[in-house]
Amino acid sequence: MNKIPFLLMSGLAFISSLSISAQPARAKMQELKAQKQAFIQKEAQLTDAEMKTWLGIQKANRPERRGNTSEANLPKPELQRLTQTSIESMTETQAEAVLTERISKAEKAIALRKASIEAARQQLGAKKVLRIQLAEKQWRRELLKKIKEQRGEIPDQEDTDDLN
Repeated sequence: MNKIPFLLMSGLAFISSLSISAQPARAKMQELKAQKQAFIQKEAQLTDAEMKTWLGIQKANRPERRGNTSEANLPKPELQRLTQTSIESMTETQAEAVLTERISKAEKAIALRKASIEAARQQLGAKKVLRIQLAEKQWRRELLKKIKEQRGEIPDQEDTDDLN
């Protein structure tokens, strides 16, 4: 019974992806965001109000996740661009500094993600947050599959198992 809506959703996504290919990059991104939101709302069984709450939480945390945009536009120091050669030319102290900075950034990212999840759990409930996370994971898988198919990395195949 769940296979028919999935096939319809997949077909609509495929048809809309064809129309996306003729649009500029910004329009493509907006269309993908809209498709992602619709997919998540449907799969996580969210009402319009709940989806609006989720999007608000995500929007509130977006600038913090990306970091300071003025910092992001600065050229990265040579120590951050790691290659085998750059690692070999480092002193042990420089390597320690790079690792410490990476650990600090990872800890900040985890703290931001935790705060976002906690806010969503308080406003939407734990089950809905888990449904949203699962839907986001499914969306990423579907999107990667479509990209690989478009590149020719995966031959287009019809899911005959879904028809049974």
